[in-house]
Amino acid sequence: MVSVKWCLKQKLGLRIIEANENMAQSYRGLAEESIRTLQHLEQSRIWTAATSYYIFYYSLSAKVL
Repeated sequence: MVSVKWCLKQKLGLRIIEANENMAQSYRGLAEESIRTLQHLEQSRIWTAATSYYIFYYSLSAKVL
Protein backbone atom coordinates (compact mmCIF):
# COMPACT_ATOMS: atom_id res chain seq x y z
CA MET A 1 0.00 0.00 0.00
CA VAL A 2 1.27 3.46 -0.90
CA SER A 3 1.89 5.77 2.03
CA VAL A 4 2.21 9.54 2.00
CA LYS A 5 3.46 9.77 5.58
CA TRP A 6 6.88 10.74 4.23
CA CYS A 7 5.32 13.89 2.81
CA LEU A 8 4.17 15.00 6.26
CA LYS A 9 7.79 14.89 7.39
CA GLN A 10 8.93 17.21 4.61
CA LYS A 11 9.85 20.77 5.54
CA LEU A 12 6.93 22.29 3.63
CA GLY A 13 4.67 19.22 3.70
CA LEU A 14 1.57 19.32 1.57
CA ARG A 15 0.33 22.67 0.36
CA ILE A 16 -2.99 23.61 -1.15
CA ILE A 17 -2.54 25.95 -4.09
CA GLU A 18 -5.01 28.02 -6.07
CA ALA A 19 -6.44 26.53 -9.21
CA ASN A 20 -4.76 27.62 -12.42
CA GLU A 21 -7.15 27.64 -15.38
CA ASN A 22 -4.31 27.77 -17.94
CA MET A 23 -2.74 24.61 -16.52
CA ALA A 24 -6.15 22.91 -16.35
CA GLN A 25 -6.80 23.71 -20.02
CA SER A 26 -3.36 22.42 -20.93
CA TYR A 27 -3.98 19.11 -19.14
CA ARG A 28 -7.40 18.81 -20.81
CA GLY A 29 -5.77 19.33 -24.18
CA LEU A 30 -3.16 16.66 -23.45
CA ALA A 31 -5.89 14.23 -22.38
CA GLU A 32 -7.89 14.89 -25.55
CA GLU A 33 -4.81 14.43 -27.74
CA SER A 34 -4.00 11.17 -25.94
CA ILE A 35 -7.54 9.93 -26.54
CA ARG A 36 -7.20 10.64 -30.27
CA THR A 37 -3.80 8.89 -30.31
CA LEU A 38 -5.23 5.83 -28.56
CA GLN A 39 -7.22 4.96 -31.70
CA HIS A 40 -3.95 4.33 -33.56
CA LEU A 41 -2.43 2.09 -30.89
CA GLU A 42 -4.90 -0.80 -30.99
CA GLN A 43 -2.19 -3.27 -32.04
CA SER A 44 0.12 -2.57 -29.11
CA ARG A 45 -1.07 -3.49 -25.63
CA ILE A 46 1.88 -1.80 -23.91
CA TRP A 47 1.32 1.55 -25.67
CA THR A 48 -2.42 1.28 -25.16
CA ALA A 49 -1.81 0.81 -21.42
CA ALA A 50 0.71 3.66 -21.22
CA THR A 51 -1.50 6.04 -23.17
CA SER A 52 -4.53 5.08 -21.09
CA TYR A 53 -2.56 5.81 -17.91
CA TYR A 54 -1.72 9.30 -19.15
CA ILE A 55 -5.30 9.95 -20.20
CA PHE A 56 -6.34 9.34 -16.60
CA TYR A 57 -3.38 11.32 -15.24
CA TYR A 58 -4.05 14.35 -17.43
CA SER A 59 -7.79 14.19 -16.78
CA LEU A 60 -7.36 14.05 -13.02
CA SER A 61 -4.73 16.80 -13.08
CA ALA A 62 -7.07 19.03 -15.08
CA LYS A 63 -9.89 18.35 -12.64
CA VAL A 64 -7.75 19.07 -9.57
CA LEU A 65 -6.44 22.35 -10.93
